[in-house]
Amino acid sequence: MIKPVLDKLPIGHPRNDWSYNRIKTLKAAAQVCPDEWENVLINEIAQRDQDQRGTCTGVSGAIYADANYLKLTGDKPTPDDKSGLKRDVNTNGVIHDILYKDSFSGEAMYQGGRKVGDITDADGEGGELRYCVKFWRDSGMILERDWFTAKEPNHVILEPPNKDAALEFAKGHKIEGWAVVDNDFESVCQAIWEKGGVWIGIPVYNSFETMKGGDGWYPDVFDGVAGGHAQFAYGYSKTGKTKKKGIRVYHTWDGYCNKFGGYSDVYFNHTKDQSDYFVVLDTSEVMIGLDTYISLTVTIIDSKTKQHIPATISIDGKTLGKSPQKFAVEFGKSYSITAEMIGYKSASKLYRMQAKKKKTLRLTLLLKKGSGK
Repeated sequence: MIKPVLDKLPIGHPRNDWSYNRIKTLKAAAQVCPDEWENVLINEIAQRDQDQRGTCTGVSGAIYADANYLKLTGDKPTPDDKSGLKRDVNTNGVIHDILYKDSFSGEAMYQGGRKVGDITDADGEGGELRYCVKFWRDSGMILERDWFTAKEPNHVILEPPNKDAALEFAKGHKIEGWAVVDNDFESVCQAIWEKGGVWIGIPVYNSFETMKGGDGWYPDVFDGVAGGHAQFAYGYSKTGKTKKKGIRVYHTWDGYCNKFGGYSDVYFNHTKDQSDYFVVLDTSEVMIGLDTYISLTVTIIDSKTKQHIPATISIDGKTLGKSPQKFAVEFGKSYSITAEMIGYKSASKLYRMQAKKKKTLRLTLLLKKGSGK
C-alpha cells in the first residue's frame, strides 16, 4: 500500500442522537473503569484492508460487528479458520481478501450506510458512521464470504451475489440500538471498557504519511487535515503507566503500519469536536432510551414555493447536516434550531419538548430568499 485512502470529513456530527452517558446515568449501574484496558478478543478478529478504496466506515464497522459477535457468543475462529485467510484474491476480476468463516462484510456495511445517507457516486467514495449504524440496526449484517469487500474502486460488487439468502441471514444479525458517547477522554475510555470497544470517526492530518512502516500511532503533528477516518477502538490507557497514554485502534491498512495502533490523549483533545464516538446498546439500554427520548424530524422549505431545500441544520450551535434531519429530544428540555443556506435568510426557533404524546415529532422551518436573518 502506497498511502491509505481517507474519507472526506462528515458534514455534521450526531451530537443529538441518544446519549450513552445519559442512558448510563439513568441505568444507575456505572462502575469506574481501570486505568488501562484492552479487549483481548481483538486478536480473534481478521484485519481488514481497504487498500485503494475509502471504505473505512464499512470495514471498521465489520470489525465492530465481529467484536460484538465474539462478546455475545464466545465463538472464536478455529486455527483452520485463521489459516484460511488470503490476501488479494481475484474473483471474476474483483480483488478482495478471504477472511475468517464468520467475519462480517465491510462492503455490506459500507454500501448500506451510503444508501441510508443517500450518498451517491457523484459524492465520491466514503461514508458516515451515523448512517452505517442505522443500517446495522434496520437491516443487519452479512458475512464477508457472502458479500466480499473489493479493494479497487473500479471493480466493486454492489450487492450480494445470493441476495435473498444474504438478506435473510442479516435479519438475525441486527443491533437493537446505538448511542453517542460524550466526546471527552474519560467517557470514551469508560465506554470502551463497558462495551468492549467504541466505533470512532476522527480527522487525520497530513502527518499520517509518516506512519508508514511504524507502530501505528498517529503523530501529534496537526499540519492540515488530510481527511476523516473511521476505526474500531478496542483499548486505552489513561495514565501511560505500562503502555502509551491514549486510545488504541485496529487499523484497516494491512501492510502500511502496525495493525494495532492508536492516538494520544493530546490528539484526542485536539480533535474531539470533529470526532464521533458510537456504541451499540443492549436491550435494557434501548428500553431506557425509548422511555427518555422522542425523535424529532426537522425539515426546511422555501417560504414561497413550499418546496424542500437542503439547508444546513444546527442544534444548539452544532451542525447536524442538511435538511431533513432527525434527532432525539428529551422531555422538558429546550433546543435552539437554526437553518442556513446560501441565498436565503437564516431562521431560528427555540423548540421545547412539552409532552410525550407521539413516538415521532415533526417540525418545519420556512426560509425566505435574501441574506442575513
